[in-house]
Amino acid sequence: MHIKRELDLHYDTAWTLLHKLRRALADDEGSALTGVVEVDETYYGGKGTAESRGRSLSNKNKSLIVMAVERKPARDKNAPGINQSRFVCGSAKVALVASASGEDLSQFVNGALEPNTNMLTDGWAGYTGNEEHVKHEPEPQGNPKNAGVLLPMSHMQISNLKSWLNGTFHGVSKKHLPSYLMEWNYRFNRRNLISNLFGYAIRRLMTKEPITYKQVKSGFGFAAA
Repeated sequence: MHIKRELDLHYDTAWTLLHKLRRALADDEGSALTGVVEVDETYYGGKGTAESRGRSLSNKNKSLIVMAVERKPARDKNAPGINQSRFVCGSAKVALVASASGEDLSQFVNGALEPNTNMLTDGWAGYTGNEEHVKHEPEPQGNPKNAGVLLPMSHMQISNLKSWLNGTFHGVSKKHLPSYLMEWNYRFNRRNLISNLFGYAIRRLMTKEPITYKQVKSGFGFAAA
């Protein structure tokens, strides 16, 4: 709506323009995370029901998001770190996955993390089976309130992501959620490059393959994100 007003465009034109931009911001290959990486998942949308508890996706409006964030030691002005953890965030990867099964989570882990990365999780069984690719260090959280203590980086960024989606866009449909995740990911990983970000974004638009309104409307290019 803001772009529509500022540029005096029809809503559909402004909507398409922004979605084409988001498509251009999709991560390039070869930018996997490394070092020590926290991985956790969360749900977005869909009111909880008796039939859709825990990691269930029986509610068709419920989406599963998986987040991976590098854990870096806090130094100098960043000490004592996020939530007194003595750590700060490095780069991140976020994506929509079909389920919390080992198969779907492994596909994300293998694509998002470099081989031999130390992967920290809350002990969910879906993350087992990746030992040939990463060094998995599960730590069951027990009480859900412990999530922010065991995985402070991923827990905080999941919270920030949801606040951004709801505060800026007032909710996002499941079909188009992956494109908004790509925008968040691009912004987050370049949060220290603000002065040059406009040029980087324009370069993406000029070099990425163009897509049509029909492709944007169908969620083209993000179904397997």
